[in-house]
Amino acid sequence: MKVVKYQNLIKCIFYILGYDKEAICVEGTQKLYWKIARHLWNGSLPLKMQKYQYEGAKSDAIKSYQTINYIEKNLEGLTQDELNKYNHALGLMFKWLQLAIAARKQSIIKRLANSKKLREDRELKIEEEKQRKDDRT
Repeated sequence: MKVVKYQNLIKCIFYILGYDKEAICVEGTQKLYWKIARHLWNGSLPLKMQKYQYEGAKSDAIKSYQTINYIEKNLEGLTQDELNKYNHALGLMFKWLQLAIAARKQSIIKRLANSKKLREDRELKIEEEKQRKDDRT
């Protein structure tokens, strides 16, 4: 059972970095296929992690398995201490993933609040314009 949890962590790291499930999973499933995924677990992975942009809207379409909620659900039951005991590198990856998820959530909340404020301002301006026209007539 623990191996499945660790595989979920690896999948989630790939998903948040934008990899498609076809590139890392058994065809037609969500099961990690390490024989393929291990070729992506190389020196370019830390560079992708370093360049990860948590702020702003994503330019590419996000698939359902790449959403923050899906990734967070897959990480349930994992703890930092447990991962550090199993493999320190996985523990560090888990810590980075948790920080990336938290920062991404804050960015989403900030953008939603900003768009709500802009909508309210727009409605207020429309109402003011309508009132101005009524007063003018």
